[in-house]
Amino acid sequence: MPALPTSNLKRLAKLITNHLRKRQVYPTMINVVTVQRLIETLFYTSLKTEESRAVVCTVVFGADLTPPLAFSRRLHRHTYIPLETLQPLTARNLAKFSHAALPWASCIAVHDESGTLQISGLFDQEIHHQNSLNSESGDPFPRPGLFQVEIAGAGTLTVYDNRTLLATLHQDSLVTAFYDVLNEGPVAKQLSKYVNRLEVRVKDHFKQKNKHQNIDSLLADAPRLWLQTLSRILLGIRRLKHGGALLLIPSKKTGDLSAKYPIRYDNMEAVLEQHLIASIRWQLARSQIRGTHPAPPMELIPAPLDAERRQAFNVGEDAKRAELGCANFIVSLGGVDGLILLSEGLRVIGFGVEIKTTKDPERLFSARDAKASSSRLKEMSFDHLGTRHRSMMRYCNKHPGSLGFVVSQDGDVRAITKTQQGLVVWENIRLQEVILPERAPENEDTIDVIRRRQRQIASGLDNSLLYEISLDLHEPLVQRKAWITASGDPLKIEIEANENSIRNTIQFYFHEEPSPALAVTRRERIDGNGTVHIEDTTFYFAGSSPIRIEIKTASFAKNESVFMDKVRVRELNPHELGDGPLHAESLYLRGNEVLGEIIQHLNLSGKFQEHFPDNDRYRLIQGTCAPNGRFAMGFGLADEVIDWRALASEGDDIKGQQYYLADAAHFESRIRNYLVEIKSQKILCETGCHYIGTRRRFNHRECSVIWSPNSRFLIQIFRAKWSSIEAIAGWISESGASKIIELMSYVTKRSYDYLRESKHRAYRRFGENFSLQIYSVDINNAGLVSLHVTGEIPKSIDADSNFILIERFRIMKNSDGLSLKFVDIREEDSTN
Repeated sequence: MPALPTSNLKRLAKLITNHLRKRQVYPTMINVVTVQRLIETLFYTSLKTEESRAVVCTVVFGADLTPPLAFSRRLHRHTYIPLETLQPLTARNLAKFSHAALPWASCIAVHDESGTLQISGLFDQEIHHQNSLNSESGDPFPRPGLFQVEIAGAGTLTVYDNRTLLATLHQDSLVTAFYDVLNEGPVAKQLSKYVNRLEVRVKDHFKQKNKHQNIDSLLADAPRLWLQTLSRILLGIRRLKHGGALLLIPSKKTGDLSAKYPIRYDNMEAVLEQHLIASIRWQLARSQIRGTHPAPPMELIPAPLDAERRQAFNVGEDAKRAELGCANFIVSLGGVDGLILLSEGLRVIGFGVEIKTTKDPERLFSARDAKASSSRLKEMSFDHLGTRHRSMMRYCNKHPGSLGFVVSQDGDVRAITKTQQGLVVWENIRLQEVILPERAPENEDTIDVIRRRQRQIASGLDNSLLYEISLDLHEPLVQRKAWITASGDPLKIEIEANENSIRNTIQFYFHEEPSPALAVTRRERIDGNGTVHIEDTTFYFAGSSPIRIEIKTASFAKNESVFMDKVRVRELNPHELGDGPLHAESLYLRGNEVLGEIIQHLNLSGKFQEHFPDNDRYRLIQGTCAPNGRFAMGFGLADEVIDWRALASEGDDIKGQQYYLADAAHFESRIRNYLVEIKSQKILCETGCHYIGTRRRFNHRECSVIWSPNSRFLIQIFRAKWSSIEAIAGWISESGASKIIELMSYVTKRSYDYLRESKHRAYRRFGENFSLQIYSVDINNAGLVSLHVTGEIPKSIDADSNFILIERFRIMKNSDGLSLKFVDIREEDSTN
C-alpha cells in the first residue's frame, strides 16, 4: 500500500471547509477535522478491492434527509432511501457497501452522528446528473449534500459542490486548477475554425432556399454543440481505460502518418449539420407562428407551417440520437493501438494511426492557464511523459495547426499544440459540464460591468426615458413597465404582482444586446403582526447563461424602514434553483418574452413616431444612445432629399421598428454618419464613419459606439468580418458642442510600430498585412481609453498568423480640436 499523502488530505479538507464558508452554507457542527476524517476514510477505501473489484462510488455529506412534499418534486429528481440501521463509516464497510451503489445509479449518504461518521442511506436518480456531466442527455438538477466526493479509482478522489468541480486528489497529487481549453486560448482558436466550417455549411443550406435570409443570430448553439461532441468522444475514450489519442489536422493526411486502418467516416459532421438545420427550421417556424398567431386559437395556424415546425422538431430529435451513436462509434475505434485521425473537424480518416515523425521539439512548455500566457508557462522535460505523448508532441511541433488530445490509462487527458511560444501541453483540462472555480475572477469583471450598467440605467432613466407605462394584460393584479431608448433599445422592464399580503416584483436590466444582463426579483410578505419579510434574488447573465446568483433575506418590524443594502449576501451556484419558476435560464427567457409582450401590446412603432418623429436627414442607429439619453448616432445620405422608401430594409416585428440599409455600390460615396442630439433632432457633426444602415449589425458588418459613463467621450467603430474598417473618437460639451478625431490610422500605426520595434515573430513573418480589429473598448470620464487590437491573417492556420495587443491613450481637448496622447501598449499575455 502506498504511503498516505497526509498533507494533501489536510489541504483538501481545508479547501472544502473554506469553500463552504465562502458560500455561507457552512454548518457550525462541521469542522475541518470532521471533513478530514471523511476524506481519509474515502482515500483508504479507494485503495481496497472487494472480491477483486475496485471500489468506485459517490459519497454525499451533509444532505437534507427530510423527504420533500410529493407535489413539489418532479418524478426523476432524487429521493432519499434510509437504512433501517446506520452503518459506521469505515473503509471496510464502505468498500462492501459501494457495490450496491454504482456511481451511475446512486450515491451514498453520510452524516455526522454525535461525532461519528455514519452511512445513513442512499439517493437514487444519479444517472441523470452523470449523463449531464458527460455531455449526454440528462438534466442538471441540484445534487444532495453540502458537497460530494467521487471515488474514481485507486487513490483518486474528485470533490464537487453540486456542479462546481473543487479539486481532484490523484494519489500524491492534489489538483485545484482545471483549464477550459476548449472555450478559450490557442486550443479554442484552432477548434473555432472547425466550428466556422460547420456554420458555413448550414448557412449555405439556407442560402439555397432564400439568399436574403440572415440566420447568424440562430447559429449561437453551433460552438456548444460541436465542442460538446468532442468532449463526449474524449470522455468515452477515457471510460475505455485503455488509453488513446485523437489528432485533428486541418486538411489532408501528411506523409509522416501511417494509418493501419484507413477509413472515411463523415457521419458525425453530417449529423451535427442536420441538427443545426433542424434547430433553425424549428426556430424560424416558431417565430413565424408567434408573429402571425400570437394568441389562441392555435388551430388557425396554417397546416404547412405547423407541419414544418413538427417535422423540424422530429428531425432534431433524430439527430440527437444519431449523435450518440456516431460518437460511440468513434470512441470504439480507440480500442486498438494507435491514434484516431480526424480531418477538417470530426471526420475520421483513419484509426490505428502511427506517427512517424522522429524529431523532438526544441522547447516544451506546460501551461498553467487556458490561454498559455507567457507568464503562466513552465518549461518541462520532453521525457516527462510516455511514448504516446512524445509521438504526439513530435507531430504537433512539426505541423503547426494540428491539435492532439492524449488520454492516459489512468484517465488523464492532455491537449497539445504549437503556439508562438513553442509546443504547449495542457493538463487537467475541462471536459465535463462542470463549473470551474478558477473562472470566478473572469466572472467578477463581467459582473462589475453589469453592476455599472445597472447604476448607469438607474441614474439616467429620467433623461433616457422614452416612456413608462403600466398596463393590464388580462391579469388584473399584474403591472408591467418598460423604459426604452429613442434608438429602440430596452433599458429596463419591471413586472409587479400583488396578491393578498404578498408583493412580487421582477426587474430586468438590459446591456449591449437586447437581452437581459441582470434580473432582480423581490418577494415581500406581511404577516399578521405587520412584520415585512423580504427576499431579494439577483441573477447575473453572460449571454443566456447565469454566472452568479445572490440572495438576501431580511425581516423588518412594522413601521421600520426597509433597507436591504447592508443585508448580508448569500451566493448560490447558478444551477441551484433547479427548474422552478425562478430557474435562471427560464428567467432569462421570461425577460425577452415580456419585452415582446409589452412592445406588441403598446404598438411601439406608433409611439416612436409620436415621441421622435423621423428626421428628413437621418435615422437613428440601433444601440448607439448615450447613457444620459441625450445623444445617439444617425445614418443618412449626402442627398438634399433622401428617398427613405428606397432604403427600407427588413424591420423588427417585435419592436415595431423599420430599419434602413444603403448596401448598393452607388450609395457608398454618399453615406454619412452623424452625431445627433435626440430631443432637438439637431445634427452636431459628421463622425467621419460611413456605417451602412440603422440596424446595429447587418451580417458581418457592425456599428459599435462606446461611451464614457458621463456621456462626454465616445468611440465609434465600423467593423466588417475580418477587420475594423473605420474608427473615430469624439467629445461633446455640456452645451452640445462636439469634436471628432480619426482613430483607425492611429491605432494601426501604434500597433505596427510596437510589433516592428519588439521584433515580433508575427510581424517578421507577415509584415503589415494583418486584418486589424478593435474590441473590448473602455473609456472613463477623463477620456482615458483602453482597447484591444487583434491582428489576424484570415483563414491562416499558421501559429504566427495572429497577435493581440492592449493599447491605452487619452483623448485630449485643445483649441484646434482633439488629439490622442499615447499612454502605453503591450501584448495581452505579458500581464496575465
